[in-house]
Amino acid sequence: MTLKIRLFNNSLEDAAQLKKVDQLTFQDCHYSEERIIEIAMDQRNKIFIAEINGEMIGFISLLQVQTLHYKGIWVDLIAVIPSYQKQGVASRLLEQGKEYSKALGVDFISGLVAVHNTGSQGTFKKSGFSAVEKDFNLFLWEGKNNG
Repeated sequence: MTLKIRLFNNSLEDAAQLKKVDQLTFQDCHYSEERIIEIAMDQRNKIFIAEINGEMIGFISLLQVQTLHYKGIWVDLIAVIPSYQKQGVASRLLEQGKEYSKALGVDFISGLVAVHNTGSQGTFKKSGFSAVEKDFNLFLWEGKNNG
C-alpha cells in the first residue's frame, strides 16, 4: 500500500470523489460538486487528498485564520473511508497539515473533535497535539436553526 498525499485539484472528478469519501465517513455532505470546488478555491482553504493507486481514500480540509492576535490553521475536517481507518492515513494527513502550517509561519494549528470521537482524539494526540480542555469554552450559534 503506497499512500500518496496531494492537493485537491479543483476538478469535478476530485469533488465527486471527495463527496464520496465524506458520505462514506460521515453521511453528511449536502453540497454539489460545484459548490465543493467553490469552497476549495477560497484562498483561505487548503484541501489535501490521501490516495492509494489513484483512489481517493481520505482528505484533510484546512482553513487559515488570522486576527489581530494570531495567525493559525483550523483543521476543519479529516475524513478517511472506513475500510482505511486505523491504518495511519489520518495521521499522515495531519502531518501534511503541520508541514503546510510551517510553510505559512502560523502560530498554531487547532482542531475541534467531538467528545465521543475517541479515534480522532487519539490521532491528534499521536500527531503531537494536546487537548486544551481547561482554557476555552465552545460557544455556538446555529443560524440555520434560528428562524
